[in-house]
Amino acid sequence: MPDTALPLVLLPEIYFTDLPFARPLQYIIKNFTLISAALVIGGTVRHHPAKECFL
Repeated sequence: MPDTALPLVLLPEIYFTDLPFARPLQYIIKNFTLISAALVIGGTVRHHPAKECFL
């Protein structure tokens, strides 16, 4: 996740000059959205022990 935000810190002049149509900023926002969604989905998954069936 730090790699996603690193360009905003190191090269802000590239990302904030052509607002609202800054294409690189669009990709960074997309990456944040995907990472956030993955964290939410991963946080809701619970590990349940398998029920033993004796036949």
